[in-house]
Amino acid sequence: RPISDFAEAVQVLVESDVQVVRMGATKSPPLQFDHPLVFDYANSGKRSELLDLFLASQCVFAVSTLSGPDAACLVFRKPVLYVDLANYSLCFSGTSLTTWVPARIVDESTNKALSLHQVFECGAGWFWKDSQFADAGLRVERSTASEIAQYVREMVKRTQGAIGDQPLSEMQLTYQLTFASAMGNLGAQWHGQIRSQMSESFLSE
Repeated sequence: RPISDFAEAVQVLVESDVQVVRMGATKSPPLQFDHPLVFDYANSGKRSELLDLFLASQCVFAVSTLSGPDAACLVFRKPVLYVDLANYSLCFSGTSLTTWVPARIVDESTNKALSLHQVFECGAGWFWKDSQFADAGLRVERSTASEIAQYVREMVKRTQGAIGDQPLSEMQLTYQLTFASAMGNLGAQWHGQIRSQMSESFLSE
């Protein structure tokens, strides 16, 4: 996604006195956000593989679209918020460090979003290429910038202790059971017990 889609989320973070380090490949489109707490590391000229790992090991949490470096955060036991995952089965769902927001998968013929069960029943839950959705007559709908900001706001509250280690809500437990049921035996082989959570605001909506 364009980095500009995360500008509102960056605003939420700096208003919470959280320093933002924008990761990414060299020559990524610049993050147009001028603030003392915001560092566009991707375009800083200071990138190295070792520093990539160091930053992953030191972060409070990461926000990602399943782009790869987020896996390093999980290795260092850091929470990750995954935004708009269309490839549901590729989500790291076997760890409680993962919070995610699925992209909405819409049936073009009915213009209706599919449920978790329907996504896996039609095979889309196992897709791993973007082109597979269009080939199957499906449309991928992603969150707005304001919705992403809300998901990030929840992560700030959780990591700052406002949510903390409270027991999972009934909605989260229902999600975990539903996701496990939707994936079936293959999902159990891939992920084991489902320990991930979905964004509370996404579940509420």
